[in-house]
Amino acid sequence: MSLVDWVLGLERVHFAETRAEREAIWRFRYDVYVRELGKTIASADHDRGWIRDPDEDNPEVSLIYTGTVDDVTGTMRGDYWLPGSIPAATLHKYGLTRASTFLGLPVAEASRLMVRRNLRGKLIMPALARAGFEWAVQKGVAASLAYCAPGLVSGYRRLGYRPYGSDMIDTKDGVRVPLVMAMDDVAHFRDVSSPLLSLARDRFGPTGSKATTELINRELGTATALEADEREVWNDVQAALLARTARPHLFDELDDASRGLARNPTGLSGRPALPSFAGRAPRTPPSPAGDGPDLLRPISARTAPKIGRSRSGAADHGDRLCGRGRRRRHGHAP
Repeated sequence: MSLVDWVLGLERVHFAETRAEREAIWRFRYDVYVRELGKTIASADHDRGWIRDPDEDNPEVSLIYTGTVDDVTGTMRGDYWLPGSIPAATLHKYGLTRASTFLGLPVAEASRLMVRRNLRGKLIMPALARAGFEWAVQKGVAASLAYCAPGLVSGYRRLGYRPYGSDMIDTKDGVRVPLVMAMDDVAHFRDVSSPLLSLARDRFGPTGSKATTELINRELGTATALEADEREVWNDVQAALLARTARPHLFDELDDASRGLARNPTGLSGRPALPSFAGRAPRTPPSPAGDGPDLLRPISARTAPKIGRSRSGAADHGDRLCGRGRRRRHGHAP
């Protein structure tokens, strides 16, 4: 056993097997999402003070947690699908509708990952990830899906997830980055120093396989489309916002004579002509920071994207849920 395995083993992880355990997890979700982050969650039961997803009685849905029934400190949900059985909504969300060969694999999804506020950035998140990985490989899962806020991509990369060539996932909390993990890519786990490396090596051997990764790259593509120059992205976002907020001009429906009179009423009142704004270029908003646009950061293998933040300041796997996000002093949320 490596030192990493021993240290992470100190944080005990449990699978919810009883109704009392599941209810404790649902109450913990409510504490984090509603009481701490102020989110509006469709499945929230405010009378009971919990968040329970409608399908969580499904035996293929696993809930894991750290702490105790009376004091949950972290939790994660795992879904598992046999080949060809991924729900249509999930296919659409992750952009998998044309990935015919990939859909022939057993696939899992990790979601509802959260950690108590005062314990974020410690051992709970990697401990939950290891338990989820072991659960998935026992079921024969070839790939795991997840999504997160842009500011958390670097944390998920360190686990072994990677962005791929799909559209961003648009949620009411902001855009989210779709991620995928090839369970047998031992070399990649080694490259990113993942806490899952020893588990992957024990399951798939010292070198593992690149077969799933190659299939993902072939059918889902890579995340190169997400990389862009900061200033170019800012200009694109600015142009899009201006286009969306454009309004008809006040005098567009008047004839030429009436329009001229309305814009220059000196003949009636002797007042100076009203200024015309037609055709004037929109003012360029000031840079969010002194040295240039800081709203967006390019995604790369070493840099977490900073595409934006949710209105609540956190993501579904939000900036504050796992202790990986950063607050900006001068940045603005798009």
